[in-house]
Amino acid sequence: MFLNELEERMGGGIFSDYSVAVFGNGALAAEGIKAVASFSAEEIRLSVKRGVVTVYGANLEISELGGGCAYIKGRLSKIEFL
Repeated sequence: MFLNELEERMGGGIFSDYSVAVFGNGALAAEGIKAVASFSAEEIRLSVKRGVVTVYGANLEISELGGGCAYIKGRLSKIEFL
């Protein structure tokens, strides 16, 4: 319900094939993930339908992965969408 209301308020067309939710600087949840392109404790690259989402930080780990979803925890410092 919240997402429908948000899209209506933003004029429609704001959703893409993937979504990323950030919880402070300690966790991230992503949907629409095709694959993990690479990962280390400082950088995790997630392949999505039309690009790559890169998460930078320290002590990063993928706590759960499956069904097109990824859950990352650690100290997040930057997220890049390409």
